[in-house]
Amino acid sequence: MECIRFAVDTIAGNIDEARRYIKLAMEYRETQKPLADWCRDMAAMHINFNAAGMANARRLIDDMRAASDHPEYAEGAAAVWMDWLMSLTSANAEAKAMVDSYK
Repeated sequence: MECIRFAVDTIAGNIDEARRYIKLAMEYRETQKPLADWCRDMAAMHINFNAAGMANARRLIDDMRAASDHPEYAEGAAAVWMDWLMSLTSANAEAKAMVDSYK
């Protein structure tokens, strides 16, 4: 479960970073366009990293479920991890929409 926690925490961190960078991009857009564009690009990359991160997290959850000696506990743990991952999917989509709205 340590690897699942790492993946989920990293995804959440990428979302936070993307939000931070896109807010900076919007702040600097009028006065420092090259800096703003760079911030937008960094935000986009953090969002893009999460596609592979989410696939890895799902695989790790499935592996944990399959390898468990106690399937009844594994199903419960998997449900909790998947719920957390789904909430991150929504937050990731919101951050992506912020990036996509940058002009």
